[in-house]
Amino acid sequence: MKQIKVKLSKDQLQKVMLSAIGFIGLVYVYFSFFLGPLNTSRNAMLGQIITRAFEEEDKPMLEKQQVNMAAAGLWSLQPVLLNIDSAAVRARRILARLIDTERASEDATSVRGNTT
Repeated sequence: MKQIKVKLSKDQLQKVMLSAIGFIGLVYVYFSFFLGPLNTSRNAMLGQIITRAFEEEDKPMLEKQQVNMAAAGLWSLQPVLLNIDSAAVRARRILARLIDTERASEDATSVRGNTT
């Protein structure tokens, strides 16, 4: 296999680069201005589909779950814990422990304040 080396002058190289830039510009204009309205209508349709899915399907289900869970604490419902939930569960337990500690110290302070 024989390699062919092409030597271009500075002027020829400049013309090739300008032609490439012009081609890229033409492609950009074509896709932006001629196909842009198609993308806009497609994006609007996708937005409606996603909005409908959340507002008409997910939202009512989540609202009903909130009503069912409102009276009970999370841990009393014995939720199924997945490995991916471990960080959130640890954070929730740490926060619960800190809140309990703070409440206990506030109660102890209020009891001491009343006895003096």
